[in-house]
Amino acid sequence: YYSTEVAVIRCICTGEKPRRLRYHALSWKYWDFMEECWSAATQHRPSTDKVAQVISDEFDSLSSSANNF
Repeated sequence: YYSTEVAVIRCICTGEKPRRLRYHALSWKYWDFMEECWSAATQHRPSTDKVAQVISDEFDSLSSSANNF
């Protein structure tokens, strides 16, 4: 378990990735996307446009959910 963002960044930079089993609360949707971003092969990483779209879609989804309460 990595307790700080710095620890996660350091591990990813050295090729070590966090293990899914340690982050139960995180949905598979988010985990899969983060793994895609962490890919060692740059051609397998999402484009900045895709990252922006995923984040925008998530904000829209959260806003829509909040408005339903």
